[in-house]
This record gives sequence, C-alpha cells and structure tokens, in this order.
Amino acid sequence: HLSLRRQRQMCIRDRYGAVLRAVGRTKEIVMSSVILLALNACFAGLGLFLYGIVGLTVGSVLAFAVAWIWMLSRVADVFHLSLRQVFPWATWSSFVVYFGAIGIASEILSGLAVSAYGQLLIKVLVMFVGYRVSNTVLSSPQNPLSIFKRVEYAK
Repeated sequence: HLSLRRQRQMCIRDRYGAVLRAVGRTKEIVMSSVILLALNACFAGLGLFLYGIVGLTVGSVLAFAVAWIWMLSRVADVFHLSLRQVFPWATWSSFVVYFGAIGIASEILSGLAVSAYGQLLIKVLVMFVGYRVSNTVLSSPQNPLSIFKRVEYAK
C-alpha cells in the first residue's frame, strides 16, 4: 500500500506526465524522477544533518517543488504557454494561505487548553470549522475560486 503523500505525488506527476507521454517526450518524465531523487538525496540529507527531522522534511519538500516546477515547465513548453498559464497558481496560493492561517489559529487557540486532550479537541474543532467554511464558500457559484467557475481553455 502506498502512503497518501506518495499517491498525491504520483497523481500530480502522472497528470502532467500523461501530457508528455502523449507527445512522445517520455525521457522528460524519467528526468523529472532523476531530478527528484538527486535533489531529495542532497536537500533531505543536508537538512537531516543540519536540522534533524524538520530539515529532512523541508529538504524533501524543496526537492519535490523543484522537480514539480521543472515538469510544469516541460508541459508549458508542449502547449507553448507560460508557466503561469499551465497551473492555477492564484487558486493554489489562496488555499495555502487560508489553510496555513487555519493551522496557525488552531495552534494558537490550543494554547488555551491545559491538557493534551483539550489541545487536541481544540485543534480538531478549529480545523473542522475551517474546512466547513472553506467548503461552503468555495462551492458557492458567486465565488471566483468556485468549483463551478467556467473553465477557460488556452487558445
């Protein structure tokens, strides 16, 4: 069984990799994996040596980001688009900021509880409320980030 994180990584790579496979640029898919492997060994190894498990995690995220952006640049090249047009950066960034703020709020509010169980309960409740609010707001047709937003294809 693959971990959820690994499944997400494979899904992202496969989604964009399908475009490259369709146009016969399979070497670039392999190159993306080689880049990820090499950078992960370097960044995660260095991060582990300098900062322990946190450094290892940050190094892995950085390695994955570089490989992912490289893959996106290959897809952009296929469609003759800019990197900005290949990926919905504004939507992605808004999700990162929103859920980052929810995470920070849950951490701050959990300090109100004395016991570990109380802290866990507060964190779960804050995350649940944050998720429900985002689900309600983002599914509204009036929201510019809505899943109902009209899709515009590049010409």
